[in-house]
Amino acid sequence: MNKEKVFVDKIRSKSVIVGIIGMGYVGLPLAIEFADKGFPVIGFDIDSKKTESINKGRSYIKHIADEKVALLADSGNCAATNDFSRLQEVDCILICVPTPLTQHNEPDMQYITATVKSIARYLRPEQLVVLESTTYPGTTSVLVRDILEKSGLKAGEDFYLAFLLSVRIRVTRSSRLKLSPRSSAVIAAVVVQLHRRCMIWLSPRLIR
Repeated sequence: MNKEKVFVDKIRSKSVIVGIIGMGYVGLPLAIEFADKGFPVIGFDIDSKKTESINKGRSYIKHIADEKVALLADSGNCAATNDFSRLQEVDCILICVPTPLTQHNEPDMQYITATVKSIARYLRPEQLVVLESTTYPGTTSVLVRDILEKSGLKAGEDFYLAFLLSVRIRVTRSSRLKLSPRSSAVIAAVVVQLHRRCMIWLSPRLIR
């Protein structure tokens, strides 16, 4: 059995552990949805106030009710931490850090760069890394890939790397989440689409 099929089977059986970096207005709803689907989730953030709030079941985002975060904390499917060494425990790493605009209306890359450097310290074979932060074309194939490969692992051979561009998360009144990726590019990601799941896993070719 090849490693891609093993990975897909783990996803279908919900035995993969999902790590989400950046527990803001994108990351927190995504964690809620994954946990609601039965996936174990670890949320990462450098802001200890956010991680403590999640673990105590309190929301810090206006449109997400305390009850949703309390259910998340009580479910046993989610833990939040600022200990990035725990990235070694997860199978999928979703980067949801902010990319504010600079004074020249260009994405400020400092948060993505710092996050990817943290991932590179703990990256292990067979992990899937997905960049979801809004940024310019080529960020994944140049900046992210170059930093991650300094770990000694190669994208497409040792780990998977994907980019979901402009993922919009909308919380409806029923607190269901809708993900609407407008377009996507991917480098060596797993071939499969998870029906009725939160993510789309893309083919292992570079879509230009």
